[in-house]
Amino acid sequence: MNMFDKSHCEECKTAACMMKCQWINFESIDTAKKEIAKLINEDENCRILKECMVCFACDEYCPYNSHPFDIINELQEKYDSQNISPGIAENAIDTYKAKGEFVPRPIDPEKPILHKCAFSKMNAKEIIGPMFDDLQSVAGRHYFCQLVYQHVAKPSIIKERIPIILENFKKTGVNKD
Repeated sequence: MNMFDKSHCEECKTAACMMKCQWINFESIDTAKKEIAKLINEDENCRILKECMVCFACDEYCPYNSHPFDIINELQEKYDSQNISPGIAENAIDTYKAKGEFVPRPIDPEKPILHKCAFSKMNAKEIIGPMFDDLQSVAGRHYFCQLVYQHVAKPSIIKERIPIILENFKKTGVNKD
C-alpha cells in the first residue's frame, strides 16, 4: 500500500525529507524540490531513486507525515533503479516466504502479545521478569513483517503477502486493529 501523500510537497518550504537525508546531498532547497517534483511525476531520471540507501528516514523528516519513502521504493522497483541482482532479490523473496501449512498457536487475545516477526528465538533469554510475565509472542515466517523487501526494491511482494499475514493473526485469535 502506497501511503505517499503529495498534497503538501509543493507548499513545503523546507524539503526536509531530502535536505536532512544523510545519504543524498543537495546543493540547495531548490535542487531538492526539483528532485521531489521528479518523484511526484514518476520521472525515471530522479537521482533520489538511485542514491537512496533505503533507510526510511525521509518518512521521519517529513513535517507533513507524507511518507515519501513509499513513492521512492515503488519507483525503485518500477525502474529497477537500485540495480539489485535478480538472484539476490529472488533469494530474499524465497528465504522469508512462509513454507508449510500454517498452524495457529492458541493465544489469549486479552493478554499482551509481542510480535517477533520472523525471528522466533530472538531475545528469548532477555524476555523475563515481571514486565513480561503475561506476555505471549508470535513469530516465524507466517507472521513475518515483510519489510526486508523494501531493501531489495520489491514492495510488490509486501502488498502480495500482507493480507495472508493479517489473516494468520486473525486465525491465531488476534482481532485488534
